[in-house]
Order: sequence, then structure tokens, then C-alpha cells
Amino acid sequence: MYHAVGSRQGMAGADPHYSVSGESFGEHIKRLQARGLEIRAVRDVVESDVPQTRVVAVTFDDGHISNYETAFPALLASDATADFFVNPSTVGSSNIVTWSALREMDQAGMSIQSHSYTHRYLEDLSAEAVRDELTRSKAIIEDKLGRPVTTFAPPGGRINATVHRLAREAGYTTICVSRPGQWRAGAITVPRFAVLASTLPENVEAWAVGRASVLARQVTGYWVRLGAKKALGNALYDQVRARILMGRNGDHG
Repeated sequence: MYHAVGSRQGMAGADPHYSVSGESFGEHIKRLQARGLEIRAVRDVVESDVPQTRVVAVTFDDGHISNYETAFPALLASDATADFFVNPSTVGSSNIVTWSALREMDQAGMSIQSHSYTHRYLEDLSAEAVRDELTRSKAIIEDKLGRPVTTFAPPGGRINATVHRLAREAGYTTICVSRPGQWRAGAITVPRFAVLASTLPENVEAWAVGRASVLARQVTGYWVRLGAKKALGNALYDQVRARILMGRNGDHG
């Protein structure tokens, strides 16, 4: 799971913690393909009969403009596809992909899917509001691109049983979450690894091939963070996280 990918100059509006350089992204592609793995969108894996042991699924959340300017050309050059999860309410706003860019990506074989209508944490909303977020996003993307939207990724990875059920009722057949792990054939829920600015290329490779020790560290970290989110609540957790990251970057202002 990627977010922004590109040069420092092209990362305006992106979260630095989740921003990966174009060089790093290219190195990830090179390492995965050297392992004999096909890089495909989740949508394409679901719709094909390619054994999952030979495929690694790549996704992007939030629709940062660098997805179009940097990641998209790199994927095309590598004969790869990926899912791009967007929020229709922000498409075309500052530093976010436009509908014309998304149409170009769609026509080139990329998978444009739903990240909800806005980017609110769905588990904090009423069932009615969640249903609106899910159905409105799906309908708008389908109308703009003329292609079925079947896959959903919850903003911030925040999902509970109610959100999962409402997503299924809205017509999503696959749900991409932020819990790390290996995807099992036929599973509706797809686990994902978050690629960060600090992620080493060898770790991306280790995730893809299922190296047990590296997977275990990621899973442990996820459950620790999930416990903190539940204990603090989403708003306070985000405030604490922001302060910690500012401290790591040496910005105490």
C-alpha cells in the first residue's frame, strides 16, 4: 500500500511519513519482478486465474497527484497494474489527481476504486452516513469512468464489522484493509503492508515472498497501533502520532 510517490518537489500536500521517492518505487518494482512476481491490481488478480503465489498486488490510497505523474508511468513502463483508491469529493483539488488523469489511467489498464466519498474515518460515523459515503463514492466513480467499482479501501484503515457489512451491501466484492498479512485465494478481505518513507527495499521484497520473521514484526506493530487507536480514539491518536513524527523530524515548532 503506497500513498504519494515522487520527487520532493512533487510531494506538496502529501504526508511525508507515507511518501516514497520515485527512485525507491522503481527499485521496489525491479526487485519484485526479479523474483518472478507479476505486479497487478487487486481487481485484476480477482478477475484472473493467475496463481496468487506468482502475483503481488500493489495499491495506492488518497489519489495524490504524484500517483499520476510518477507512479503511473513507472507501472506502464514495467507492464504492471495497480489499484488507485480515490475520494470523489477531493478529486481535482489541490495536489490531487483530476478526473481526466483518472480516465487516462483507467484506459491504460489501471484500476480506479473507492476510498469512500470523503476521507472521514467511517467507524466514527453513523450507519446512515457510512452507507452514503460508500454508495456515493461508488456511483460517482462508475459514472465518471464508465466501469464497475468493485473494490473498497477504508480511509486510514479504520474498519469495523458494521463498515464491512455496509460495504458488502453497497456492492463491493473486495475490501482492502491496512492489516498486514498474506492474501489467501478467495478471501474477500485483502491485507496490505503500508510502504513508508523509511521502508527498505529489501523489506518490500521480504513481504512479497512471505519471509516469516519480517511478516511477524509487521503484524506485531499493527496490533500495537490498533490497540492505541482503540484506547485513545481516532482524533487523539492522530494528534499523538503527529507530535511523535514531528519530533522524529526534528521539528519542535
